[in-house]
Amino acid sequence: MAYVAGANGRLYVVRWTTAVTLPDVDQLIHELPKTRRQAGEPLVALSIITAGIGIPDGQTRRVMLKHQHIWSDNCEMIFVVLEDTGFAATLVRTVLAELLLVTKRGIVKVFSSVDAAIVAMAMRLREQPGTLRRRIEQTGALE
Repeated sequence: MAYVAGANGRLYVVRWTTAVTLPDVDQLIHELPKTRRQAGEPLVALSIITAGIGIPDGQTRRVMLKHQHIWSDNCEMIFVVLEDTGFAATLVRTVLAELLLVTKRGIVKVFSSVDAAIVAMAMRLREQPGTLRRRIEQTGALE
């Protein structure tokens, strides 16, 4: 599996460790709605794209685009962290930009560090950043 994910209430955290594959997309298509049902309200997602992961192949990107609504249907906000710089990160950002173009406007915020994303998430959730970090750590998806 290309990711590690966990939930804590309506907080959903996914850390990508390798390039997304078709089985990963299929897993998320089922996992996100189930997690939202369990939370009882729209999710606030944190998606961490680990430095050095590859980009998905063309078929996987097409399937991701086809099913991007799963994220917007089940999440109030999506905070994305791109931990990498350089050429590979630029390619990942290009794929991400394709996905963001077809999501609800304003639902996705992109950051270069987990700390910056946590501060923004804490403001959105009206929590202290330290408290939110502990909740994120409890999901098991943060390194």
